[in-house]
Amino acid sequence: MKKQLICVFTILSFSLAAQEAKKGVESLCFSMGKNIGSFSFSSGDGTKDENLQWKMGNAFGLAAEIKLNEKQSIKPGLLYYETGAQSTFLEEKTTWQFNYMQVSGAYLYRFLNKGNLSLRAGALLAYDYLLKAEQTMGDMTYDLKEENIIKSGDFSIEPLIEAGFKLSENSRISFEYRFKRGFNQIENKDQGEKAYNIGHKLLFTISFNLK
Repeated sequence: MKKQLICVFTILSFSLAAQEAKKGVESLCFSMGKNIGSFSFSSGDGTKDENLQWKMGNAFGLAAEIKLNEKQSIKPGLLYYETGAQSTFLEEKTTWQFNYMQVSGAYLYRFLNKGNLSLRAGALLAYDYLLKAEQTMGDMTYDLKEENIIKSGDFSIEPLIEAGFKLSENSRISFEYRFKRGFNQIENKDQGEKAYNIGHKLLFTISFNLK
């Protein structure tokens, strides 16, 4: 039921974006930054894995900003990012490397606009399509995507906050923070264990006005 509701919200989000796009895209946004990822993992008896450590990866994206009014905007976009986790057991290091392509629709509300500085907050509804999933234990690497161990997609709602600075009438830069906790248990086999993607995205964005 939860997946069906998420699908409905995703369709509604992009339908709204498509309708508003007819009025014209305000700007194109190019982003780059870092994703700091890990897993929220618990065993069948509910015990959490405290040995998992954060893993840093790159993030690159493209979005189109559509202005609804002076304070509200929506941003459909694409973001490639790298995530995963790492752990050490019996002095042997284990690393998980996951790469995703995220398709999202964001809602932003500007609550401060002072001179060239602006602050906005909002959230994005996202579907992350799995491009790569590998596990490395010592000298051995396993393709978890090819072996169908990891699910091909993940849904999430990511709260975000953004600080922007206007460079000129046609350009601005911004620094954005997003938090992610996936809705989906990422493993295909359900043996009582639960694993979810979690992460922090730090993005630098430059935007160019089209009007």
